[in-house]
Amino acid sequence: MEQKKYDVFISYSRKDYVDEKRNIIPDNVVSKIKDALTEAGISFWFDEEGINHGDEFAKLIIRNIKASHIFIFISTENSNASEWTGREIASAHMMKKHIIPVRVDDSSYNEDVMFYLSILDFIDYKINPEKGLKDLIKAVKTELERYEAEKKRKEEEANKRKELERKREEEKKLLQEQEQQRREMEQKKLIADIKLSCKTLDNEEAKLKLDRENLLLKVEHVSDKDEQNKLRELVNGSSVNSFKYQKEYNAVIKERDKLLEEQNELVTERDNLIKERNKLYDERNKLSASSKQWMEKYSKLQSDLYSANAKITALETSLRYQGNKKTPPPPPQKKWYQTDKFVITLVVVLSLIPLFVIFSNRGSSIDDEDSFKYAADTLAVDTAYVDTLAIDTAAAD
Repeated sequence: MEQKKYDVFISYSRKDYVDEKRNIIPDNVVSKIKDALTEAGISFWFDEEGINHGDEFAKLIIRNIKASHIFIFISTENSNASEWTGREIASAHMMKKHIIPVRVDDSSYNEDVMFYLSILDFIDYKINPEKGLKDLIKAVKTELERYEAEKKRKEEEANKRKELERKREEEKKLLQEQEQQRREMEQKKLIADIKLSCKTLDNEEAKLKLDRENLLLKVEHVSDKDEQNKLRELVNGSSVNSFKYQKEYNAVIKERDKLLEEQNELVTERDNLIKERNKLYDERNKLSASSKQWMEKYSKLQSDLYSANAKITALETSLRYQGNKKTPPPPPQKKWYQTDKFVITLVVVLSLIPLFVIFSNRGSSIDDEDSFKYAADTLAVDTAYVDTLAIDTAAAD
């Protein structure tokens, strides 16, 4: 019986689907995902009975994972603690299935399969279940469309290769037919040449016979009987005529042998050309096979590039979700009166105040000693104030 094909294989924990009495849990996530796939027209398989033991069950799981294109893993605390879901994920990874994790809670992946799942982009169901279902259906449809497009491309390439092979076979058959026709023409020409040579010999022999009869008629007119007998003997058994006839016959035979030799050379040359042509056919087939291998390598590189892009996307998503690390606050900005420029300006102004006091008091009744003492006291006060500002500035820094 032929195995039925599915779009999706659902891997889940029975504890998330039915209770201890094998009653379906109301509003459970497994049923919601099943309903969403059914509504979208996506075929799926999942273990309805939950008989998760025995060799037959393991074979059933393997057959249906192999018959499905996409593998959905419903990640919950129960499924991550299940040994069977871990085996199902490992089998799907080994079969190079497209795995889509759906995270229902914050539980960590099973350590046995964390290596396979940690790099994959997942569907976040726990934050917004409705959006999670929409994202899941979108991801499944996108992968199915990509799979169908890739399948169509491979079928087109296979059809092109078949068409190319068919044309090659037709070309090879046509060349064989042309070669057979050429051979038949050569044979016909050879037979015709031989027949023509034989006919020429027959004609020459008939002509010689007629000439001999004419000579014999002429011999009858010779009156001398002795001379007549000699001439008759000469005509009937003349070594000269016999030699001439034999010479011509040998020449014809030689010409025939030459033609046969030329024919054999042509056949040998033809066979060499056929061998060379077959050698070129073999090289062309090797190049075609090599081209097919390179196309397979190119398809594999495209698949690896797709996987790498998926891993990069997954890592970026993981980086967005990891930890609660906060960005350190920016350093506090100095106030206007804490800047170096303001402090230097203030020091210069305060340093000039005592001099101004000295010059302004020259015309008063106070003597010079009192003026300098007043200026020194003022400068000491100002210096203390500047030191205080400097300490405040350093503390702020």
